[in-house]
Amino acid sequence: MIDPVPNLRVVMAQLNLLVGDIPGNTEKIVVAAREARDRWRADAIVFPELTVTGYPPGRFVASPRVSWARWNRPCGGFAPKSKG
Repeated sequence: MIDPVPNLRVVMAQLNLLVGDIPGNTEKIVVAAREARDRWRADAIVFPELTVTGYPPGRFVASPRVSWARWNRPCGGFAPKSKG
């Protein structure tokens, strides 16, 4: 007899994001991930494409004023903030 496969609970997130607000959007992602974990007991959470940038990035990404270090700082902090 085959053992039953455990269920996988996946939560889909829809957030109100601001284009170009990388730190603010990142914080919203972390809050949503924690809520999915704690409230809905999610094993995984799915976000829309380009959630970090607040879709659509367009000219924002191509701008010479964009600091790529500013993008990398908040993105590197997801894992430690969402463990559990």
